[in-house]
Amino acid sequence: MHVHQAFVDNIPFTATMVPVMLQMVEKVDGVSIRPLAWALAFGACFGGNGTLIGASANIVMASKVGSPSPTPCPPAHESSLLL
Repeated sequence: MHVHQAFVDNIPFTATMVPVMLQMVEKVDGVSIRPLAWALAFGACFGGNGTLIGASANIVMASKVGSPSPTPCPPAHESSLLL
């Protein structure tokens, strides 16, 4: 699953796999949801970071790296962290 998610956006894939995972837990005896949910979560996280198209944030950051004069991020203030 990890290699597959490097080439597919992680959020739609995860949303598609949740009903499949729930159906497996209902229909197959002895299958627990915990290891399946953790595997799906880690697969989406690690796979999404594998390539530019795996996660939307990667595309945004790649566009910032290639710009001639990148705009700096504004400093974070303590009050903005509470929102």
